[in-house]
Amino acid sequence: MTSHDAHDLLLQELRRIASVVDPIPEALANAGRESLTWLRVDAELAELLSDSIVDDERLALVRSSGGVRAVTFEADGFTIELDILGDGAHRTLVGQLVPAGAAEIEVQTGGAPIVVTADAHGRFRAENVPEGRMRLRITGHPAAAGPAETSWITI
Repeated sequence: MTSHDAHDLLLQELRRIASVVDPIPEALANAGRESLTWLRVDAELAELLSDSIVDDERLALVRSSGGVRAVTFEADGFTIELDILGDGAHRTLVGQLVPAGAAEIEVQTGGAPIVVTADAHGRFRAENVPEGRMRLRITGHPAAAGPAETSWITI
């Protein structure tokens, strides 16, 4: 064993101990991952227009499980209407691009992205999306000058 190997083993053990004694908060890890998206600034940021979980004041008092959450984003040239269904560990996203047009939709989460295609009517569906933070990246929409990305939301 060389001194280089011994140093690597020591660093590995120190990382393991630090992860047990003082783990990185999940919110900080998410913020770090999300900040790396600025390395890819080729996409326009789609503005959040409405979110039924915020818009419906009754949800602040009574939360129902399994309901539909409606979220709308606006990008330059088109709108993204999204219904988020389900509860538990996974969600189903049912969306519509307006004006209608085919496009590729990438659902980005903390794990592997889920890629689906919007049909000529602008309709798309993504299943088994893990709960937590997510955003959409839309490419190829005929009304858009380039790719568009939504802000991160928690589902």
